[in-house]
Amino acid sequence: DYQFGHDKIQYVFQNLMNKEEKEKLHLAIGQKFLNNSSKNSNHQAAVHLNRALAAIEDRVKLAKINLEASKYCEQKSAYSSSALFLQNGLKSLDGDQKWV
Repeated sequence: DYQFGHDKIQYVFQNLMNKEEKEKLHLAIGQKFLNNSSKNSNHQAAVHLNRALAAIEDRVKLAKINLEASKYCEQKSAYSSSALFLQNGLKSLDGDQKWV
């Protein structure tokens, strides 16, 4: 895992970036996690890709990633997190795509 050495460093770093830069960063991090083959990496990818929602073109793929993250959380008995991933997956879909 990547971590900042101190919470305040992370706070300053995040405040130096505008919204579009943050989305691009989360998109890049999410894609890196997707390239990893572990189940936990899909969970981590979903966390970052959900923060980059405006930059995501393939919303159906994002919904599927959220579904996999939800299943992962459910297996770990993290039911509230599982429900949040399901909500994010539905939120990522537009109108009639919800029933694909």
